[in-house]
Amino acid sequence: MIAGLSKIATWKTLGPACTLQLEPHSVYRALEMGESLTSVVKLLENHGMKSIPAAVLDALKTWSSKRERISIYSAGAIFEFGSPAEMNDAIARGLPAVRLTDRLAIVARESDIDYKHFRLTGTRDYRLPPEKCVDVELDGVTLSVDLARSDLLLDTELQRFAELTPDGASGQNATPGRALYRITPASILSARAQGVTLSYLETWFAQRTGLPITAAALLLMSGPDASPLELRRQLVLHVANEHLADGLSQWPGTRDLIIARLGPTALVIEESSVPTLAQRLHELGVQLNQPPM
Repeated sequence: MIAGLSKIATWKTLGPACTLQLEPHSVYRALEMGESLTSVVKLLENHGMKSIPAAVLDALKTWSSKRERISIYSAGAIFEFGSPAEMNDAIARGLPAVRLTDRLAIVARESDIDYKHFRLTGTRDYRLPPEKCVDVELDGVTLSVDLARSDLLLDTELQRFAELTPDGASGQNATPGRALYRITPASILSARAQGVTLSYLETWFAQRTGLPITAAALLLMSGPDASPLELRRQLVLHVANEHLADGLSQWPGTRDLIIARLGPTALVIEESSVPTLAQRLHELGVQLNQPPM
């Protein structure tokens, strides 16, 4: 009796009257040691002087159900099948696996697997750094996943900040062996609500693509934090050659009228500065052609 109670409860006092207390971690420990809800209740009923209070019985059921929702494997080989039908067929043929999802199953001992019955498309060692298996399209937000090199964690990672495209991995326009995800304003809004940070995305891009985060992804992620943009009405002054642009940018008579340089022969000026610029250019003997306003 003492051994059984020590499994399911925590000792609190020792003396003429010994006290043990039922606690969540003590019940989890008993379940881990092979006990069940039935055996725990039976132990208390066999040695109890009164019936088990309803509150205690409810607590035992709650703790037991929480514990039984989690399965811990010290080791195992996880199989990812192409479809639920393929997994059902493998289990029907004798694969000693436990279903995890509709396409995932785990075998506790790899020695129980007869690999000659399988056509393996890839293997993963999760002790190694994340595999670089994602290519970024030119738009900077479309992510192409190489399914032969991806792992089970990648889908979970991508679903935090991107959306599977309508084609996905099985649509009419899908590329065989590829899955397409796209980063959108809506997916980033959801990601930010879940606590995804810019530093997380920067690390993810480095680990999974081998490249820095794209400018488009950075825009979507950091856009809400940017300062307001300013739209101005300005004119672009086109000159004949780069030397003339250099001179206008350097000469004191015109350099203060030039706001920015867009290229080798394109300068930005304010619309209000046109009369002054025309006068200064006339002093230089340079003709200014003005389009009708």
